[in-house]
Amino acid sequence: MSTIAQLIIRRSSNEVPIWQTATWDDYLAGCKTAEIEQPDHFKIYFDQGYLFVDMEWEGIDHARVRELITMLIAFWFSQHPEHTFDCLGGCILEKPNQRAAAPDQVLYVGSDSPR
Repeated sequence: MSTIAQLIIRRSSNEVPIWQTATWDDYLAGCKTAEIEQPDHFKIYFDQGYLFVDMEWEGIDHARVRELITMLIAFWFSQHPEHTFDCLGGCILEKPNQRAAAPDQVLYVGSDSPR
């Protein structure tokens, strides 16, 4: 599975997500191909031998809720400066050969967020 054409890809929220068996190398190849073919909107997940690729455009409502959550997090932490945090979005988190995900937002509380 070295190209995105060989992967089962969800392109609409009306489609049922299909996880397919894959290796970590399949995941890496899928990431590389997706970055070339769809750099602005793809999410790819790997979980212990299974892969899911989502090429769906996220709608306006999804974007509004995501931004609202970001604002609420920032507001709460501005009222509680004794807590350190890091808010990450638009990144892929990987634990090589085991898991990878591209969540909308990740909130790390404390000083041990990834660098």
